[in-house]
Amino acid sequence: MTKVDADIAALREFHAALVRFRHSQQDVIYHADFAIETTRASLAAKASQAEYSQPEATQEPESGQERAEQIRRWQQRVDEEASLFHTSASRYRELLTTDLPRTENHLLALIASLEACRT
Repeated sequence: MTKVDADIAALREFHAALVRFRHSQQDVIYHADFAIETTRASLAAKASQAEYSQPEATQEPESGQERAEQIRRWQQRVDEEASLFHTSASRYRELLTTDLPRTENHLLALIASLEACRT
């Protein structure tokens, strides 16, 4: 194998690594979005349960209200953090869906040019 052949093979491996990276990072963002929505749904269910449940005889009537307020604070915190995440993830998603595929295509064009020059 000539040096040019080895360089082309290395570029092909690099291209494959970029594609794998892009797909794995898209999965990471998808799973993070899913985790956020699952957490929001869980907190909403707990808030609903806390608001509508009757306090037990051993509890003070305010304890249910305190629990509901604590859950609302958690919901607010999750919403704030999710907003920050979505801002960053949006920019990252843009890189993964636009810039990285463009780079991959450019790399394929360079590989094709090298192969054309080789023959």
